[in-house]
Amino acid sequence: MAGDLNESVDEYERQGRRYATALMPAAAPDAAGGLRVTGTVPQARAPVELYSPWLTHDADAEPAGSYRYGDDWQTIDHLLLGPGLFDERGLSYAVGGGFAVIHDGLLDGDGAPRAFYRGPPAGGHSDHLPLRLELTLHPPSD
Repeated sequence: MAGDLNESVDEYERQGRRYATALMPAAAPDAAGGLRVTGTVPQARAPVELYSPWLTHDADAEPAGSYRYGDDWQTIDHLLLGPGLFDERGLSYAVGGGFAVIHDGLLDGDGAPRAFYRGPPAGGHSDHLPLRLELTLHPPSD
């Protein structure tokens, strides 16, 4: 699953665990009703868990997210991976590798994404930074 979900991967924590959010830590006792996200290889079982590369991304990496609101970097753009991307058949992802926020040439003088609507100089791109996910293609087994 990929897209702008308008909620950081740690939204439950940001809200002080006061209520269930759309993205919930898989281990949270009240995770029912939200997408269960994990930073470990998700298991093929119910309830479904999805791996979020944000949970293993270097917290000190610059930038710290893909979207900035004021001075706060957020992780509202997501690549959520199911168990099938970890079985080393077909396409697979290696936990902790191959995920990045692309920012070279996309930040303004204040270090924010160079949005196209923020005025002169005209131009810019988006107020969100693109994400990169590297997958490995395994040859079919006989």
